[in-house]
Amino acid sequence: MQSIRSSARQCMNACRKQPWIRVDSRSVGLTRAFSTSPPSFELRALADSVERAYDDRERLYNWNDKELFKAETSFVKKALSFALLHHVFPSSSFDLVDFLDGAQVALDLVLNTIYTQDFQDYLQDSSKTSPPVELLQNVMSPECFNALVKDFTRSRNDDIKIELVQLDIHSAQFSGLLVDGQQMKLILSVLYHTTEHLTKTNTISSPLTSIPGKEVRDSFCQWTFETSIADPRNPDWVLVDMYNTEE
Repeated sequence: MQSIRSSARQCMNACRKQPWIRVDSRSVGLTRAFSTSPPSFELRALADSVERAYDDRERLYNWNDKELFKAETSFVKKALSFALLHHVFPSSSFDLVDFLDGAQVALDLVLNTIYTQDFQDYLQDSSKTSPPVELLQNVMSPECFNALVKDFTRSRNDDIKIELVQLDIHSAQFSGLLVDGQQMKLILSVLYHTTEHLTKTNTISSPLTSIPGKEVRDSFCQWTFETSIADPRNPDWVLVDMYNTEE
């Protein structure tokens, strides 16, 4: 999550619902993967990864004890995910605790940013760039950013101003993994449980537009992050998908 954290820090200073596991092993090389090379998906390399994961199983038990996985995920899927992470990162440099911590930082930054006036101005005029908007563009893929803008533009109501006064992140849990051997990408999904405390203000004075002054939204959402694994030493995480789900 270093890329998301650093991008967010720079910008701030300036201003499907089921767990899944899949391995796509098409078009991959035939050399064994080391920490400086993309992972290989030949049988021997995969077997070596399983052995390393088994030797490191205490770390998996620790992740499980800390409830870092989505509740209904079977232990078999947890173990398989752990082995695949060992395969992608042969030096065992991936730490799920650190990743989920970074994912919470990303959630906090994105949700706080989309309620800013700068983002609302951008919805009206896309030429009005600003540090908060640049923040979103830095941590999200272009497709994800454009989908977010389209969704907010469609639901926008200029008669009501909504502000986020408090965001509670109750949990962030690993919920899915995909390794794309053809494009050399790793995709991880995170399930969040959040509560948004909002205030609503009428922007026009009329008895016909009276609205509740406060709203509390308790929700579950799943966000998906992606990175290239061409160089496992330097993951470059970006947010590629986000949607509300149910527990």
